[in-house]
Amino acid sequence: MTYLWRSDEGDDYRFAWGAEAGGEAIKDGAKAIIAADVTAVLYEVWNRSEDATFS
Repeated sequence: MTYLWRSDEGDDYRFAWGAEAGGEAIKDGAKAIIAADVTAVLYEVWNRSEDATFS
């Protein structure tokens, strides 16, 4: 999983990936975290036909 977060409203966004990334965001004081399985998304986009939609 890849995690994207901000610790405070004026802060830059941070990101990390891997098994420890969620814990890193929490320790950093993240107010909200977005998590995405980037590998699965890229696989789905790369392997679909041009007229297919996401399932």
